[in-house]
Amino acid sequence: KAAPGTGSPSKERGDCPFTQRVFLELEELGLPYTATYIQEGPNKPHWFMVKNPSGLMPVLRVGET
Repeated sequence: KAAPGTGSPSKERGDCPFTQRVFLELEELGLPYTATYIQEGPNKPHWFMVKNPSGLMPVLRVGET
């Protein structure tokens, strides 16, 4: 989830405990990742809704899955 008022997509992480757990694991394991933060609400980017039609977050994409 993006920090409130930072746009969608954003480079600023919000306060979602679910995604923070994922970030802790990725850092602990030393796995490379790219984070994209999406603001909650009805104005999610079109490309996000195409890849994730439910619009639910958090989302983890591995390759094309």
